[in-house]
Amino acid sequence: MTLVFDNNTSFLGPDMEAGESFGKEITIQDYESNVNQEENFLQVFNTLRSGQAVRFNEEQKRQIREIVWKEFLTLSTVENEAKALGLTVTENDVKNALINSGTRESEFFKMVGAVAGNPSIEGYKQFMATFEKQLVQVRQTNPEMEEFLHQLHQACLYSEKKLASSLLLNKYTALMNSSFTANPVTAKLYMNETNTLESAEVAAVPYSSISDSTVTVSDSELKSKYDAYKQLFRTPGETRFVKLIDVRVSPSFEDRAAIIDEVKSKEAALRLTNEREAIANIVADSKSTVSYDQGYYTKEAFQQGFGDIAAALDTMKVGNVSATKNTGMEVTTFKLVDKKLSADEVLVRYIATRDKAQADSVLNAIKGGSKFGDLAKSLGQQDTAMWIPTSVYVERPANAQENVYTSPCQMKVKEVGILAAQQNFAVMELVDQKNLTNKYNVAVVRYPMEYSDKTYEEALSKAQNFLANSKSVEDFSKNAGKENYYVQDIPDFNTVSYTTIVPNSGDQGKSLVRWILDEAKAGDISNIYECPYERSEAHLLMAAVVSEDNGDYRSLEDNDVKNFITELVKQDKKAEMILAQTKNVKSMADAKQLQNVVTDSINNLSLGEMPSVTGIGSAEPALSGAMAKAKAGEFIGNIKGAAAVYMLQSNNKQEVANVDLQTMMTNLKMYQKSTIFGRSQNMYGGQGMNTYPDNLLNYLNSIYGKVVDHRYKF
Repeated sequence: MTLVFDNNTSFLGPDMEAGESFGKEITIQDYESNVNQEENFLQVFNTLRSGQAVRFNEEQKRQIREIVWKEFLTLSTVENEAKALGLTVTENDVKNALINSGTRESEFFKMVGAVAGNPSIEGYKQFMATFEKQLVQVRQTNPEMEEFLHQLHQACLYSEKKLASSLLLNKYTALMNSSFTANPVTAKLYMNETNTLESAEVAAVPYSSISDSTVTVSDSELKSKYDAYKQLFRTPGETRFVKLIDVRVSPSFEDRAAIIDEVKSKEAALRLTNEREAIANIVADSKSTVSYDQGYYTKEAFQQGFGDIAAALDTMKVGNVSATKNTGMEVTTFKLVDKKLSADEVLVRYIATRDKAQADSVLNAIKGGSKFGDLAKSLGQQDTAMWIPTSVYVERPANAQENVYTSPCQMKVKEVGILAAQQNFAVMELVDQKNLTNKYNVAVVRYPMEYSDKTYEEALSKAQNFLANSKSVEDFSKNAGKENYYVQDIPDFNTVSYTTIVPNSGDQGKSLVRWILDEAKAGDISNIYECPYERSEAHLLMAAVVSEDNGDYRSLEDNDVKNFITELVKQDKKAEMILAQTKNVKSMADAKQLQNVVTDSINNLSLGEMPSVTGIGSAEPALSGAMAKAKAGEFIGNIKGAAAVYMLQSNNKQEVANVDLQTMMTNLKMYQKSTIFGRSQNMYGGQGMNTYPDNLLNYLNSIYGKVVDHRYKF
């Protein structure tokens, strides 16, 4: 039987679709592949940048999954926009990007070139061209280096694949950057407002002064107001109103005390011996999350996750043991077993051999005067040198067996020796070394604070009793308060919202999401979903589906929507009642006689700013407009605001020179850019402009992308 597929045929079928945006589909296999490649790339990138091996925890891996999904949405949006705008990426664009900076990928290529001793695109090309030969040589001599080289090569291939997409995003971003304009007429109006200071006396009658019980609201009034504000309630497809209870199971007081006592016993044992084998056995026999590999590490290697150890190393003496320390999340003790001065980077060249006998033969030949390079070529290998950082090659103690094989970190410059790794042998020469620093051999016993089986069973039993007594959504909410359970209302739960549940709940969290979106009906109560995220923290999830919304907009029957619209209608009616009282007020003296009136003085306020009245609290655009319109000495009444009806007496206006026209035009352009690009918090805690037009892309994607997110199904 012959199967024929055209380009539009999906072999995997719709059930394997992870998502869709602007008609572009991504299968779960492609999504997971991209996640793995992005994780590998970021590990390699950060390792090269920091000089220390980088590994991600579960939370960081979750963030990477969201980064990959966000990139898929962004790229699909940019590609859709590019078609309309005529933006393309040519072969010359790619060639230029390999020479110049401007993308994450081009910067990475130069970092890879540095590994080959040439921090340029030529160095990168050299690395890629000789990769297979390097891999063959390294495979027999240093499995750890082989793994890193393979990861580095995969990161390079991934970056090459993404380069064109990055260039397209850069072109779109450049186009957006060049599109910001400022109309001189509009800029002059804003300048005049900013350069005008006004002082005024204000009286306000707040809507809150009228009791809600005196205001009646009809269904037709609600419908009319809902239609006026309907665009606010747009939803990305089907949604559910969900009430979620997340019972966090954490270690009890008794659990914590038992863990502290156990670590203290390991501390005492470490103090009694300096024998490495005994120390290794103490750590191995414990429940420590940190294994003891007898490696020598730089102090910086302890900074991530072991900051307390890094801070103590310089002042500790060899053989010292730290007192047991409890951070609340984990309990730690550690022993400084040894320290020595060695290089941070070594330049080595090596000849791979088939066995120990051949290694001895090559070593003897070199000692007898044969040239290293000639011997390498005679065995079909390249005579190349490579810099190896300690982040890749961790120094370990010499093997104490009959034949001692020396690691590069223990060799002297120009020394030649035999290196053994997993029954593989090589002859290695230490050509050069850089930056001699202290390396530390540390045995760490670290226990996370974990709950006991007893603690977990008690929490589960309590949750089971709660569900047994909660047969309706009303009971679910009411009984939660009795059990001190917090109920989280999620009014627009959809396929994208699953990330609010899954991060700390794993596969069982996904099962709950599938139940909510694919099985549950309005009024249904879920079972308990047990999510043992870690022994330090488990989650018992329970959910109630209040309502379903299968349209493009949240309906007026939605509780949150109805409450919001009802409040708006009540404000309108209260405003009408107050305006009826103030319609004959002609002066500030009259205004001050009104019942429930609040008065305030506004002094030298720029008309470019939004005024607020003490006792009301909210900024009032309507009051700002009235102040701009008022002439000095003029009284204006019956100003309907968002929180009150206002009356103002303009006392004085003066012109100042706070800003010139050119500055205002620049400010308007920056405001446009801020609106399109958005701002986010930088690593120093401040706000910075985003690199790409994220706000615009997010808006286009949410309104026109017809996004489908099925990741919760897998």
